[in-house]
Amino acid sequence: MIEAVTTQEKILAAILTKSEITQKELAQSISITLDGVKNHIKKMTKMGIIKHEGSKKAGKRIIL
Repeated sequence: MIEAVTTQEKILAAILTKSEITQKELAQSISITLDGVKNHIKKMTKMGIIKHEGSKKAGKRIIL
């Protein structure tokens, strides 16, 4: 398995493992703040790397 290096790679690896992972769970699993996760998710969404599908509570993230 390839080791994730950047924070965004760590987030993507976590999403691949569990697409319905919450931002709070992401923050805990990769040891960054919740605001840090939100910032990276926002950037990756704008870049077209990921998108959110479904409702805010029951949705999941999709890697494009």
